[in-house]
Amino acid sequence: MIRPIIIHNDQLVMEVSPIGASLISLVDKYLSKDILVSVKRQHDIATNDKYFGATVGRCANRIAFGKFTLDGKPIQLEVNNGIHHLHGGSNGLHRKVFDVKEVTRDSVTLTTEVFETDDGYPGNAKIQVKYRLHSNQCIIELSASSNQKSIMNLTNHAYFNANFSGNIEDQQVYVNGSSFYEVDETGCTTAKQIDVTDTPFDLRTPIRLIDVLGKNHPQLSLALGIDHHFPIDGEGLRKAATLLGDAVEINVYTDAPGIHVYTGNYLDGCDHNGYGKVISKRDGICFEAQSLPNAVNIDPASAPWIDIENPFSRTIIYECNGRKQ
Repeated sequence: MIRPIIIHNDQLVMEVSPIGASLISLVDKYLSKDILVSVKRQHDIATNDKYFGATVGRCANRIAFGKFTLDGKPIQLEVNNGIHHLHGGSNGLHRKVFDVKEVTRDSVTLTTEVFETDDGYPGNAKIQVKYRLHSNQCIIELSASSNQKSIMNLTNHAYFNANFSGNIEDQQVYVNGSSFYEVDETGCTTAKQIDVTDTPFDLRTPIRLIDVLGKNHPQLSLALGIDHHFPIDGEGLRKAATLLGDAVEINVYTDAPGIHVYTGNYLDGCDHNGYGKVISKRDGICFEAQSLPNAVNIDPASAPWIDIENPFSRTIIYECNGRKQ
């Protein structure tokens, strides 16, 4: 049996499964409530196709047709999502059982190694995921090294609910992004970057999700909601997004170039949370901190390449603030 690791500090209790180095619970001690939407049983963590709380990669999001070119050499990855490659493929990091390297009261470090024969990506890579708690923050430090040039775009795929259960549509969302990228009819990110001004994707002021999702816009129709990448305004570690519920405010900070916002459009009722409740459409929202999806084809010069001399690192912070009633 693969048991989750439980760490805590004065404000938060967190559970992490070695399967996919997955964040499966984040409880505010004062509220005694879990802000995550996730499966909890070992079998469900290992087999679900929603990536609940998982570390995804090597390359998060879709790569068009699973194809890209590396120094003139064509690369073909597994096609596992319609006609595209998604989240590292069916044998991506979300399916790996990570080694638990170190555990303290308020931190856990997990590692794994992935080989070219595992997932088709060029080269062999060593991956490390460190979760630590500081005050009211869950800090995720992702790092990777490779023995040759390859692509690396790791993220965490947690689903949030600021009311702890039920539908998220009455919750307010804020995204620190003045543009977003279009998706095509297959859900793949295109090269078209759109100013959010005068569109439903202008989330720079907190707005109820129902007031966004209820609007008539072709991009909302194509994606069945929001399933789009927003470049984050500013540089370095900065606020990327906020989810506001009745009792809690969840802030997301990252040093990644952007976040992919996903409103749980394909949560289909086939999974159950740790309390036995069905997880349905719109029961959670993801803020996936990452580089531009499909960048290897859209803009290879800015794609998140990795090699021996240029390792990968990324920080993601989830902050939980209780709200005055």
